[in-house]
Amino acid sequence: MSTTPPPFSYNEGKRKGNNTGLIIMIVLAVLVGGCILLVGMGAWMAMKGLGQLKPIVGCQLTFESMHEAIQDYAEEHNGKLPSAEKWQDEMKPYVARHLGRLVKKMKDEDAGWIMKIMDVEKDWGCYKGDTEEMTGIAFNKSLSGKKVDDIESKSTSVILFEIEAPKRNASEDFKSLDPKDSPKIFGSIRGWYEVTWDGVENNGNSDMDIGSSRRVRVRTSTDSSNETSTSEGN
Repeated sequence: MSTTPPPFSYNEGKRKGNNTGLIIMIVLAVLVGGCILLVGMGAWMAMKGLGQLKPIVGCQLTFESMHEAIQDYAEEHNGKLPSAEKWQDEMKPYVARHLGRLVKKMKDEDAGWIMKIMDVEKDWGCYKGDTEEMTGIAFNKSLSGKKVDDIESKSTSVILFEIEAPKRNASEDFKSLDPKDSPKIFGSIRGWYEVTWDGVENNGNSDMDIGSSRRVRVRTSTDSSNETSTSEGN
């Protein structure tokens, strides 16, 4: 009897491959990729949201400064408002002083990164969303050079108001713009800003008051009396 073993077969001697490690690697790659995608989307959404929030904070600071500047100007000019023809030139040092104080205060509180604000040496107005496009500010020419004490209603007579585009020393008879045509914030109506002797108003949706302003009152378009409750911070 022959004792020679049967010939060796390669297929019989080869171990079956183990795919467990490969599967684990694929699953981990998918999970890591998904996490990176989610983080990236979250960061993009946060930056987009911040891009819309910064201009509204800057706009409120701008109009707060306008309100304080007009009061200082009148105090130093025998109770009179500036002339409509050169109001921006006359008010520039006052606006620069008050705007500078507010900006410094925000930066001292580590909140400077949350605002996008106008430069007094350039166009006056508010940025629209996260673009470089701006609205403008106009003076109510019917109040040109008028004494503050002669203003019939200091709480409703608008002195300065936001307009659709910037123009140096812009002046016109005041007419409240339609809130629906105002810049949007997070897809909602932002409203237009208006300055009276008593404070700052926004003629848009009351839900848009984000509470960052100390003096901004929100007046809805359905409020024909222009008398609203005051929304103030500390």
